[in-house]
Amino acid sequence: MMGCKGNPPVHQGKSNIDWHVNLEEALNLAKKSDKSVLLEFFTEWCPYCKFIDERIFNSPRGEEIPIEKFVFVRLDGDKSENQLIMDKFGIKGFPTFIILSNNGREVSRFNDVNSAAEFSSYLLKAAPDAESPLRENKKKQLRHLNELVTKFPNSPYLPEYYKQIADAYSTEPIKKFFLREAAKYVELRISRIKNGIEGDPRLKRITLDQHIDLLADIYKELKLFHKIGDLYLTGAALCEEEVNNNGGIKNNKHMISTVAYYYLGAERPSHAIKFLKRAMDELPDYWPVYSNYAKVMIADKNPQEAVTLAKKAYEMAEDIAKPRIAMILADAHATAENYKEAIAALKDAEADLLKTGAAESGRAKVMLEKIRNQLKEYEQFIP
Repeated sequence: MMGCKGNPPVHQGKSNIDWHVNLEEALNLAKKSDKSVLLEFFTEWCPYCKFIDERIFNSPRGEEIPIEKFVFVRLDGDKSENQLIMDKFGIKGFPTFIILSNNGREVSRFNDVNSAAEFSSYLLKAAPDAESPLRENKKKQLRHLNELVTKFPNSPYLPEYYKQIADAYSTEPIKKFFLREAAKYVELRISRIKNGIEGDPRLKRITLDQHIDLLADIYKELKLFHKIGDLYLTGAALCEEEVNNNGGIKNNKHMISTVAYYYLGAERPSHAIKFLKRAMDELPDYWPVYSNYAKVMIADKNPQEAVTLAKKAYEMAEDIAKPRIAMILADAHATAENYKEAIAALKDAEADLLKTGAAESGRAKVMLEKIRNQLKEYEQFIP
């Protein structure tokens, strides 16, 4: 059922490609020769298919195509014997090029290609390289992740496993499948928390602390942007509920940043302000309340208030936290287009890091790099 049986390869074009018309035989040949398979679906009436023939396979530069790494298969989409294969690969238009490993797994696909050089680049990115440690490491990582999914189907970290598997693939249908699996798991956990039936406090904490943001990233990749605002709003409300049910803000300081961040993600700065005012009443000497409040004021287009709050946070914070707050203060000044003040705040933070000698390694070194990058951006606005 894998294309016409017994047909020999068809030699065509200046690229010297031997086009096979039987996918099953081509896969067997690819296994024996340790190659990948380039599968093309075309029709005789497709004008773009003819364009590719003329401009790529029959062009002088067609000789650049890395034919030694592939077995090439061309299937006519109008022939009845190819319909099952088209259904299997979900072919919607012509031409469609699919790169397969020699065990038949889809590696990538593309439709548009404008030159022999571009065509070659697609093939080279997906070409097998048995000597490549990176390729072998990727295979091992995928095997390990799939083992984790199989052995621990109820793990709280299952969404991360699915997301990492999705990230390992470039093929859209496969990537989307694993992204949806990750999304389904987090959506189920959120539903259980909303309905008061999630009895595992560890699962609840991981879902609220980590997986709301993970799900938002997945929605972005799946282009489900309309779901993100409601997701963050739900996450913020559930976090507030947890705070209220477990001793208030004093006993849940770690939730302050999370709640404020989720409300900002939902574009509800007024909700964040209400929560942070409550936090300020309960924890008047806790600097993270003020730094988070400053970030909300920046988002709410109130830079002067943001500057006041960031300065207060800077005065109250321990030395190790000051550079991070200085970046918020700089953003507050820049929002008001006071770039000189923004630069001054960052330079003070840079000087503090260099003075202590802590910026030679670890998180402090990363922070110093961020400060310097931010400085370069703001310096562009100074005449």
